Amino acid sequence: MTQLIPADPSGANDVRTLTPEQMEAVISGSGLRRWGGGPPHAESTAALFPFRCTGLYPDPGLYKKMMDRSPILGPAMRLIEDHLVSLKWDTKPAREPTDSGPIAVNEMAQAELVRQSFFNFKGGFPGFLRSCFTMMGYGFSLLETQWAIVQDPYDLHYRIPGKIKDGIETEAPRLGSVRIPAGTRIPRRYRWIAPWTLEDWVLDLDGDLMGALQRSEKGRVFIPKAKLQHYARGFYSDNWSGQSSNRPLHWIERAFSDECVSDRVSRERWGEGTLVAEWTGVDNDETIEYSGEDAKEMETMLQKFQSGASGYMVVRPGWKVAFNFGGTAFPDPIPRLQYYQHLLSKPHGDVVKDAGAGKFGTRAGLQVMATENQRQLSGICHDFCTSVTQEHILPIGRANGWQEDRLPYLQASGFIDSGLMNSIFMFAQANLLGEREDDADTFRRLLGMET
Repeated sequence: MTQLIPADPSGANDVRTLTPEQMEAVISGSGLRRWGGGPPHAESTAALFPFRCTGLYPDPGLYKKMMDRSPILGPAMRLIEDHLVSLKWDTKPAREPTDSGPIAVNEMAQAELVRQSFFNFKGGFPGFLRSCFTMMGYGFSLLETQWAIVQDPYDLHYRIPGKIKDGIETEAPRLGSVRIPAGTRIPRRYRWIAPWTLEDWVLDLDGDLMGALQRSEKGRVFIPKAKLQHYARGFYSDNWSGQSSNRPLHWIERAFSDECVSDRVSRERWGEGTLVAEWTGVDNDETIEYSGEDAKEMETMLQKFQSGASGYMVVRPGWKVAFNFGGTAFPDPIPRLQYYQHLLSKPHGDVVKDAGAGKFGTRAGLQVMATENQRQLSGICHDFCTSVTQEHILPIGRANGWQEDRLPYLQASGFIDSGLMNSIFMFAQANLLGEREDDADTFRRLLGMET
């Protein structure tokens, strides 16, 4: 309930009235549940508790099973990863936005050292990206860093960009080198930690991450935060588990699977149709007396035919046998399944793929949805680059005494230009692509191509 107090003309809301102790203190609580355990923002729905969803060794958990068996969720995750890997990623040396002068040599060497560290992961930088973005499906991703201390000094080569003035290259790019001294600490290897091996987070009283408890073939071990890189989807405050994009799809995916199982069972049981035996009581215009023994014998013949024990039956006079509601007359499951497929694909942005082609997609909304997908992809990459600076680059800088406000940074580029997309969809929506020569020339000019 809102509490109302008299107005305070003394200016108590002014930060200047705070004492030094008040300014340095943390008054609010984190929400940590000290009795019963759990981070402040732990999952509260029993069916979605972490040991059920992300799993607990050796059980891989619900999320992995969903992505393995669903024809939509698994491919959608691979599609997101492929989009991200297809972008242009580069490690840039520190540089102030307003500084147009030359970049310091040591900063270019630091950027190259960080760039090379990404390739210490199995699969190189694409493998690093794919491992980190498992957070989309599980909510978080953990990497353990194995450090190495340089024993023998070596020369690190890096690229010095050329200079361009008024669109003319005045100085060609060249190679530079710097001596990496002994004692330098560099990441030697990264290991992706399977989410279902995480037993619990280890937090301090303020809810900050101190490490993780892992249960694996090595037993139960504690991994300190200094050894970990932590990436989470939708991270805020202290929700270290993040939020999986599959979380709101749990019930939908289960309903979709139940529909498939129900249809398969029904077809296995009734696919040939239901045999219906009817007593007519007439044979060649002669009335036949109903016999209970004949009925039992007919039932036995029907069961043998239905189970496949017999490929034919001899129908006695007075009985009529026919198939009812079977074979191709069985209800089509596609309309029911399409609804669930639409709901499953929507959170992953995959609705753009078949927009206008199905019942739940419209060509009119294609342009807006595709543009929003590009913005979403750009936001994901911006969030990830910030996390890489905190979780990957900052520890390297601190281990080697680099200036923390001049660290290298990761940058992603190669997103589709929104103006270009608008031109494509404008012509596609009007069905003008390739119909007339002048339309094709106009389309080429909008794309910046020669006509």
